[in-house]
Amino acid sequence: MLRRTPLSRGASQLRRTAMLETTTRLVRRKRLQPAAPMQRKATTAAPSAGRARRDTGPDAMTRWDVFERDQGRCVCCGRHVTELPGHLGYSWHHRKNRGMGGRPGEAGKAINSRAFLVLICGSGTTGDHGLVTEGKYPNARALGLTIPTNSTVDPATVPIFHAVYGWCLLDHQGNVTPLPDYKPEVVA
Repeated sequence: MLRRTPLSRGASQLRRTAMLETTTRLVRRKRLQPAAPMQRKATTAAPSAGRARRDTGPDAMTRWDVFERDQGRCVCCGRHVTELPGHLGYSWHHRKNRGMGGRPGEAGKAINSRAFLVLICGSGTTGDHGLVTEGKYPNARALGLTIPTNSTVDPATVPIFHAVYGWCLLDHQGNVTPLPDYKPEVVA
């Protein structure tokens, strides 16, 4: 009993196979030469699973300055972040979203300045940070915790209600300017 099967995709040569006996037509092929080394193009795309991640967050000095400015307390609830129950943890919240994968160059440095960052309990999906990120924290925009991504306003001019300082302004150097007489606009 013989059957015909293709040797390779789209090839016209056939292999004849019997139950016990096999005959195959031999085809002489060219010997392959080693390929020249490929050169990669520089890309700014997000890294894939096999590549190292590019850090788009604030540097260590900026994180430390924000931690000290906020006295180690969450800006939303006022609890000291090192004394949080369970595995809640803490993170640095960007008042204005960085965008998917962060921003390159000068825009990345600006978005990671001290006026954009606040210390907050939880990660981007847990605790107060998760609530703010998912839009479930009541009046986050009115309290200055979020600034619209497409806005051109400087965050140093946007008042924020801080659990430690009350209403204040945060500047790009890491300083706090209290606003004791500030009354937010009530939007109906």
